[in-house]
Amino acid sequence: MKIEVRPLAFDHLITMKTKRLKSDWQEPYYEMEEFILNEELYKNGPVFFSFEKDGDDEEKGLFTYYLPISGPAETREDSEFSYLAAFRLEQALALRQADQDIDITEAEKK
Repeated sequence: MKIEVRPLAFDHLITMKTKRLKSDWQEPYYEMEEFILNEELYKNGPVFFSFEKDGDDEEKGLFTYYLPISGPAETREDSEFSYLAAFRLEQALALRQADQDIDITEAEKK
């Protein structure tokens, strides 16, 4: 399994910030997928997220989800979703799990 350091860059993203338990990490993913379908937006990259723990609680924290879409979008002010024109990270760890025979749990451990 090859892990590389490379840049991560996307233009036009829908974002969502939410406090959740780690065990519920997939729920916002499904909410974002439903949102883009209802808004007739088109996904053109992988969903990714960051996690910041909430104080001393290792199991709860702030998740920020990012979903690349095909172009600019408008979101309502009262929506939990927002539009981000660009995301850039100069150094990110990259692992293409889809190329491997191992399961996602093994990739996460690595």
